[in-house]
Amino acid sequence: MTTTEPRVLHDRYRVLSPLGAGGMGSVWLADDSLLDRRVALKELVQHLGATELKERRLRALREARAMARVKHPAIVRIHDVFFVDSDPWIVMEHISGRSLADMIKGSPLSERATAGIGRPVLSGICAVHRAGIVHRDVKPANILVADDNSIFLVDFGIAKIAGDTQLTGQSRMLGTTEFMAPERISGQAVGPASDLWSLGITFFCALEGYSPFLRRGESGQEATMMAILHEDPPRPMSHGRLAEITLRMLRRKPSERPDAAEVDDVLRAILDLSERSAPRPRRPADDAPDRPGQPPRP
Repeated sequence: MTTTEPRVLHDRYRVLSPLGAGGMGSVWLADDSLLDRRVALKELVQHLGATELKERRLRALREARAMARVKHPAIVRIHDVFFVDSDPWIVMEHISGRSLADMIKGSPLSERATAGIGRPVLSGICAVHRAGIVHRDVKPANILVADDNSIFLVDFGIAKIAGDTQLTGQSRMLGTTEFMAPERISGQAVGPASDLWSLGITFFCALEGYSPFLRRGESGQEATMMAILHEDPPRPMSHGRLAEITLRMLRRKPSERPDAAEVDDVLRAILDLSERSAPRPRRPADDAPDRPGQPPRP
């Protein structure tokens, strides 16, 4: 019986198992033998044409630059970039946990749980914007909840960096259609408000358990785009501050959407209110009878 030896890249990264795959690349779990730690390796998708492969190589390097530019607890740290046969591999911090998309498959989240995840994601998005980057792919699948409950926004594969020259395929729409802001679909300028739209769709999915503009069927993608451009989102079944601001985040005109500070105020208020309304731990004195001569405690 023969066993296949794990692949070793760059003389130090021992590839262990796949972590996930998407349109832009595949992610692998690996051991860094030099520093004795687990890492995640991202490679390009294979079997591409020469022109597309060249574009993807440039885009992978741009993703690495985008991740390296942002310093924030909700943004996965990048450790290194190396090349194998001219293809870049991105070495990232490995996060053990599950995605928000997996969490909401079974049932929607409560307002407080959604706010608890959404607030660090929003903070990370703001750090991305301060670095001159628009993420352009905010969605539940790109939000990770680690085993220690820390939150991460991942996958900068189609991020737009201020000052970068246009790539060959930049005119094509990249990303998941149902999370795209109307201005992306209509070919207008894309800014921070576009990421807030996508975060609003993410909030809606978490609260309601479905995507508001997703249309299925043979012409599902075109129908989804038409719904984003011309239809209002359905009224959420859940009630509360988060549902209300989510609807405002999904206004078609970017100038009519709330900014990040206003959204954060709502998220913080939800979490503060939840903390105040939680039962107070009982102390031994709480069970003691009232002493004679003192008014009864309320």
